[in-house]
Amino acid sequence: MEQLSGIYGHEAAQPEGFFYQDWTCERFTATEHDRPPMYEHPLYQPPAGKTFIWDGVIRFAGTETAFEHGGYLEGALSAAERAVSNLHP
Repeated sequence: MEQLSGIYGHEAAQPEGFFYQDWTCERFTATEHDRPPMYEHPLYQPPAGKTFIWDGVIRFAGTETAFEHGGYLEGALSAAERAVSNLHP
């Protein structure tokens, strides 16, 4: 509430209601593998360790496909650079 009031003003610190959603309990957004707590940041890689698959028709460029810093902004930037450098003219 302190952060909300700092951004949106004093009234934001006094909401009419507050809802907390644990997405790991939603059957359409998570599996049993999402439920255990993470004790360290996971190691992400491109699918099957490849930079592109399906003969280059589809390219994965999200942060989770980065060779390093997956899940972070730096990973997203390097994944995007990798995908763009592999485009054909």
